[in-house]
Amino acid sequence: MDNFFTGGRVLLNYDGTKVLSEVEKVNAAKISGVIGGGKLPPGWNRREVGGYDGVWDSLSLCMRVIYSLNRYQNDNFRLWVHLSISHKVRIPYYDDLVYLKRNWLGDEVNAIMVLPKKSEHVNIHPRCLHLFHCVSGDGLPDFTMGTGLL
Repeated sequence: MDNFFTGGRVLLNYDGTKVLSEVEKVNAAKISGVIGGGKLPPGWNRREVGGYDGVWDSLSLCMRVIYSLNRYQNDNFRLWVHLSISHKVRIPYYDDLVYLKRNWLGDEVNAIMVLPKKSEHVNIHPRCLHLFHCVSGDGLPDFTMGTGLL
């Protein structure tokens, strides 16, 4: 299976280098899903669509997954995975987001769903939800406060 992690693009670190930092290499290795080289779930097909690092469609589920990898200047150039999942006739369910995270990222990484301010909300597709994963570090505090329970 192909590893879609770099998407064939050159990503520059904050210092202009073209390689992943050591922390990013370690964290990228934890991504066991499709973008880390894992197995594509049955019924999904990869499509070549310009402007994205990966696009997959499932005709039977009426869903599409889009993947991109970006560094954000306003976040100290940390490396983030952006996954979106859309459905033809409804907004994706929570279980669809879990499916997306488990199959495209894997079980042992965190993902974040952002609910932005109304004034900053932009969504090109009316039935689409997004997950983000920070490759440069966890991106999240320990909300369990050490208990392991949330």
